[in-house]
Amino acid sequence: MKRLKINLFVLIACFTIFSFTCYCNETVTPQQDEAIEWLEKAKNIEGFDNLELKIEYCTKAIEIDPGFANAYYYRGGAFYNMEEYLEAIDDFNKAIELDPELVDAYDNRGSVYIQLGEYQKAIDDCTKALELDPDKVDAHNHRGIAFSCQEEYQEAINDFTKAIGIDSEDFWAYRNRGIAYYEKGEYQKAIDDCTKALELEPGLPYAFYYRGLSYNIQDNHREAIDDFSKTISLEPKLIEAYRHRGIAFYYQEEYQKAIDDFTKFLENRPETLEIYFYRGNSFYHKKEYSMAINDFNRGIELMPDIFRGVEIVPKIIESYQNRGIDYYEKGEYQKAIDDFTNALELDSGLPYAFYYRGLSYSLLQEYSTTACGNLYQAGMIFLEQNNKNQALICVDEIKKIDSSSPLINKLIDEIF
Repeated sequence: MKRLKINLFVLIACFTIFSFTCYCNETVTPQQDEAIEWLEKAKNIEGFDNLELKIEYCTKAIEIDPGFANAYYYRGGAFYNMEEYLEAIDDFNKAIELDPELVDAYDNRGSVYIQLGEYQKAIDDCTKALELDPDKVDAHNHRGIAFSCQEEYQEAINDFTKAIGIDSEDFWAYRNRGIAYYEKGEYQKAIDDCTKALELEPGLPYAFYYRGLSYNIQDNHREAIDDFSKTISLEPKLIEAYRHRGIAFYYQEEYQKAIDDFTKFLENRPETLEIYFYRGNSFYHKKEYSMAINDFNRGIELMPDIFRGVEIVPKIIESYQNRGIDYYEKGEYQKAIDDFTNALELDSGLPYAFYYRGLSYSLLQEYSTTACGNLYQAGMIFLEQNNKNQALICVDEIKKIDSSSPLINKLIDEIF
């Protein structure tokens, strides 16, 4: 499954203008000098609150001198920051037409193509930038991002490594290489790179996030919880951090904290099947059976048939079985029987499903033979699992239901 998302991989959150020379080796005319003044005004506007004004000043420079490549380039950057990507592309195209060796225009046009999902075009532009300037760190970074978005993770790692070789303090390159390592399944390397990125720049939410994911996979759930908490403090809108912190809390058996995180996540992503099962199981462990049943019901409603044979099946089985126990504990024996039956249709080797289904039948007081048969089946599976003590409990339960049942001696013979 492709987990990488481009919004997680924005290396340079904004377009940055690089120093440039205007009209090199040329005599600057008064008209060109006026165009430069307008561009300098645009450059002197700081922040992102006045992007329209930057565009206005760049446009004046272009109107005065239509051949001013850097004015197009800088206006393209302002359009980029406004997320008006097609306008940015047009301006970078014009800048390159006027100055085919304007390295930054190729690099930043590549960055725009990434945002548009045109990854091969991004790779081509960054490659051109690197032909003109092999040590351009941003071009290595942007090309690495484009490779990552195409799931070409080793190529991405190669580019990020080159960026680090040029600038050993480039925290973006460490962070993004860490993400690529995570996607490639090399979790310790992902942890190491994200850690290095955070040493260089402690305020990187996605470095904490991907390091947390890697810790979770390594079953280092306490470290994962810490990283997801830092992610949330830096980027509260990253709702997936609540999901994964909840899972870490679940495996730490901190069920109320897990429930709180799952609830926050489901407020934003109410159709996420897996989380209903995690939250339902958390409620179950807290013996909040009614809440558990609600989540199991919702999860089962959402379950697409296609998942019945894939990785979600263990969760479905566990949910049916746990909900069946919930119903049993609440005295709703027919509902318990129905859930144990559903679980056994998916996996016929569940001793506790047979055991509790047998008890449920016995408590309905009309199905003693069926009850004994289920308990016998449970006992046989317990024996296969080398659990003689639980098998003997099944014998005792059969005796309580029908002391003359032939299944008593039959099971005892198997035990001894």
